[in-house]
Amino acid sequence: MNQLITNPTRARLALADGNGREAERWARSAVEHASRTDWPVFQANASLELACILAALDRPQEAVTEARGTLELYRAKGDRPGAAEAQALLDQLSDRADRPSAARS
Repeated sequence: MNQLITNPTRARLALADGNGREAERWARSAVEHASRTDWPVFQANASLELACILAALDRPQEAVTEARGTLELYRAKGDRPGAAEAQALLDQLSDRADRPSAARS
């Protein structure tokens, strides 16, 4: 249970420190720990964190895949705020993909 709280936090801190590799490692670890639980919301929270980390690392394809799974988990559980957050990330990634390459730099 502790890893469900601390690993996403460590992921965000690593990302803030500019260490993308560690950020992804912590986020994936959180997803792995959450997948061993019977708590879909914890699973979705960890998955959303990974999607956000992947998006920040400029890996939109992977982020979209993760965020779509997250959205389905939130919807299945009836978690409207979580679903809205996942949908907002998907919309942001879609907007980013629609912009010309030069605008992303």
